[in-house]
Amino acid sequence: MKTEPITDCTNDLFITKAHKVSLANLHKTAKTAKTAKISIVQCNFDCTHYKHKLFEKASINFPNELLHAVKKRQSEFLAGRMAAQLALSELSIDNIDIPIGKNRAPVWPNGIMGSITHTSNTAICAVTLDSGLSNGLKNGLDSDSDCGYSILGLDLENQINGNTVEEIKYNVINKKEEQLLKEKALNFPTAFTLTFSAKESLFKALHPSVGFYFDFTDAEIIDLSIENNSFDLVLNRTLTSKHLKGTIFKGIFHIEANKILTLIAQ
Repeated sequence: MKTEPITDCTNDLFITKAHKVSLANLHKTAKTAKTAKISIVQCNFDCTHYKHKLFEKASINFPNELLHAVKKRQSEFLAGRMAAQLALSELSIDNIDIPIGKNRAPVWPNGIMGSITHTSNTAICAVTLDSGLSNGLKNGLDSDSDCGYSILGLDLENQINGNTVEEIKYNVINKKEEQLLKEKALNFPTAFTLTFSAKESLFKALHPSVGFYFDFTDAEIIDLSIENNSFDLVLNRTLTSKHLKGTIFKGIFHIEANKILTLIAQ
């Protein structure tokens, strides 16, 4: 993973660092020959410096859904939306509010798809052209639908400790997946966390078109390449007429310290 600092993002010590992110092998996950740019921005933040007035300063509307939320949840939301602002600016889209939609999912501008993820101190957003909607897109972007993506999902997870893995593993994976993960050159908690994150990325990628929650067990990891930082998931059930049982989704991952980032875009 390569990063490029964004130096003009200062918010009363709340955002401690912001940078553009470039992931190796990103475009190898896409099915189309022509692919749009995927803009990825990471913001590190310090919850102790969160103030409600930062929403107004960042030109981000404070949603009613957060009125009774704890400070931690409000700060995570703000950092995520700030990362989204910066990522969208890379696509020449400025001053756009990203409200909360159905099932708490972000509502993106017409012609754009995106995904936001966060931990307690890191927020990451990825945005790109929506191949199904980009024909009507303004702001000077290339509106060739062949250049867009049909799904995009991003997830960041802290390493899950071994005891927790043993408690929850069969809610997330089956015994066949467990055997596959144990054969890889990763310790099992790391491989499990990666798989957990990969399935979260798949959910985020498919939810806009599926429209309902589906289970971890509705998808299965069938390949994990440490050399290529890539994975394959297959659907174990039909979700929609476009997402049939047996459909394979390719993704990439990055492991750094105790965090694992996964992304599916195709």
